[in-house]
Amino acid sequence: METLRTPEDVFKIIDRIKPGETVLIECSTTSTFPDLATLFFVRYARSRGLPVIIDDNFDALYPIYQHLKFLGKAGELEDVAVLKTGGRMEVGRVIGRVPFSGDSRVYISKYMKLTQSVLAEMENAINIVLGLESAFAFINSIQEFYHFVITLQNAVGNRHRRAFYIVNRDLLQYLEYNPLPEFERIATTVAEAVQVPDGSILTFKKAADMELLGESFRLVPEVVP
Repeated sequence: METLRTPEDVFKIIDRIKPGETVLIECSTTSTFPDLATLFFVRYARSRGLPVIIDDNFDALYPIYQHLKFLGKAGELEDVAVLKTGGRMEVGRVIGRVPFSGDSRVYISKYMKLTQSVLAEMENAINIVLGLESAFAFINSIQEFYHFVITLQNAVGNRHRRAFYIVNRDLLQYLEYNPLPEFERIATTVAEAVQVPDGSILTFKKAADMELLGESFRLVPEVVP
């Protein structure tokens, strides 16, 4: 059952996500969850003394940064390590870049090699992945689709990180090859964010830690101090 919690209460829930896990978080187009969640995970990492890195696919981080400006909370993103793949609008401290390629398999290969090389220098990093639905929009065949899926699948178990993929399920349903069912299969933990007037309620639908199943918490600006 959803309850209102303190920031530390919510941090303790995230503590139960193990290194190597891939966490899929589904939200809607009108949800404020990506904005608050990005800041929340940055704050969580810093509270635990952990490195944090954001994969910014096709400028997904830029609107989040702009939205947080209206809350007076954008400053903390300005020095976060960012891997930039596609797009032009830079936010944070960009430490690696993969330019867009018309061949999705080349693009995906370069993206994963960059991610692996950066994470190899980190231990138990919080890896926030944004805009992956945009990358899937350039998939042109079932062969390319499953190449991408298998690449993501092979990343599960990388104990240098805990990965949090924040995806827009509304956008995914319009793609020729909707990866959501495969995302849900691959992920060790799946949660759904539902918009409410003062923020979002996150509910765990699948979890490596079975005690998290059905667990909910409300993410509002007050929980992101």
